[in-house]
Amino acid sequence: MRPNKFDFSSTLDAEVAHATHVQGASPQRSSYRAQHDSTALAHNEILVEVMYAGMRPGDIQYGQPSMHGVSVQPLIGQETIGRIVAQGRDVSSFAPGDIVGVGAFAASCGQCDRCLAGLAQYCQNGAVSTIDYQHAHHPMRSFGKSTTHIVVTEPFAIRIPDNADLAATAPLLGIAVAVYSAMAHWKLEPGQQVGVIGMGGLGHMAVKLAAARRASVTVFTTSPEKKMDALRFGAREAVLWNDEEAFSRLTDRFDVLISTVPQSYSVSDFMALLKLNGTLINLGTTEALQDFPVPNMPRGRRSVAESTGGSVAEMQAVIEYCVTHNIKPEIEVIRPDQVLEISKSAGKTRAPYRYVIDFALERRH
Repeated sequence: MRPNKFDFSSTLDAEVAHATHVQGASPQRSSYRAQHDSTALAHNEILVEVMYAGMRPGDIQYGQPSMHGVSVQPLIGQETIGRIVAQGRDVSSFAPGDIVGVGAFAASCGQCDRCLAGLAQYCQNGAVSTIDYQHAHHPMRSFGKSTTHIVVTEPFAIRIPDNADLAATAPLLGIAVAVYSAMAHWKLEPGQQVGVIGMGGLGHMAVKLAAARRASVTVFTTSPEKKMDALRFGAREAVLWNDEEAFSRLTDRFDVLISTVPQSYSVSDFMALLKLNGTLINLGTTEALQDFPVPNMPRGRRSVAESTGGSVAEMQAVIEYCVTHNIKPEIEVIRPDQVLEISKSAGKTRAPYRYVIDFALERRH
């Protein structure tokens, strides 16, 4: 039975893991605190002064001691736009002053078959997340009235077009590239029937990007108030999860279902919506899907697939594509000092599809 509502509260434990040594990066451990000094950087590292950062529900780190008691610090690094202020001696693709993006990963081994094939997000030796990279090698990030900086290795820095809306571009480095990569791999074509399961930050970009590819998009949501949003974003139809008649009518309809739900749920009824050779692509949860495998899957040669983020090349491509076609996430720009207030209200009020923290605000005044 499909539930009508989910508890979408996020866990934070997995966000604060510590990375091990990364081959090819060899960064120096440092207590360096955002001084503009390239000698504190490894040969291929770039120091980025953060301007804007997308904030996911799980991007808050609670309970860290501070001089004022307990602090709340955003785990910057998943969706970041900033200006280069220093770089290692071997960096040649960028220069101080360049505006760059930093996505989910900051380094990989650079030597395995997957890295050499341009798929560093699937590095066989373990791609290192941007957050883990800071914890392991540059524990220097500050928050509040202080400037925040992060470090990334050169191969993982993304060039941002001059005409980009920087605040709106930051979330594209996370939520857009994950969808873009999946659509590219499964060769989404104009006219195909696409279902988007769940419409939060990731889901609403799935709707916009699928509609931009001229697919016929149906959204499945537990929130009645999001049905009009879905149509505004380009969906042809929006269906509530407890609408039994709609599920019956949509049997054997979809070429692809893109699941963006961040928790485990029953996929049984959704699998019946797939055509022959249809695929449900799970982008939203690392938990085991419920009621799987589904008994009727073999009769329809249906499949379930997983996808993780996107490659550096795909990240660069989706940024340029979205800027060129004026495709933007729905955002609310906030100040760093609003993070605590917003974290307290998480799950109690309807949030925007993405918060973006404006770290450059104080430098503009």
